[in-house]
Amino acid sequence: MSRGWRTISHHDSCDQISTLMRIDTLPGADSMGTATWRGISLKQLLLDCGADADTARDVVFRGIDGYDDSIPFTRAMQDDVILAFLMNGEKLPKEHGFPIRLLVPGLYGIKNVKWIVEIKVHPGDYKGYWQPKGWTDDGTIKVFRTSIRPDITKPCADRSTPSAASPSVGQTASVKWS
Repeated sequence: MSRGWRTISHHDSCDQISTLMRIDTLPGADSMGTATWRGISLKQLLLDCGADADTARDVVFRGIDGYDDSIPFTRAMQDDVILAFLMNGEKLPKEHGFPIRLLVPGLYGIKNVKWIVEIKVHPGDYKGYWQPKGWTDDGTIKVFRTSIRPDITKPCADRSTPSAASPSVGQTASVKWS
């Protein structure tokens, strides 16, 4: 089934704030950023097109530049996955995928295909551009743990004593990019 830009842009849309991160981001690098994205639900589009959950394993996205990748069908059917066409209230900039890009919170940028011209439901495990070169097919941004020091958990202006709510030395906290 083929859907044009006009059809997609007239679907109900939603806004979400999400951070994108390149898979090769180094500490202190500027290869990640947060924006408010507006787009349509990929789940709703797939349902409208009659995607068969019984035979679908992956959803494949192809960009006009020839780049392609996939996400599992089960992930594509989650409510936070959108096809974005606005970024921070403005038309999606060309370098961020105009006219439409995939936005999958929690997955590295390689999975958030830009300049989409084709979306296909695939019955097998699809390997995109980077997977045959040894890069992850999963693409999940890794959650990391860090030790919390009570002497630095308070705002800069008041570090004289830890608050009662501060964790004890040795406790851990998790941070997850979304």
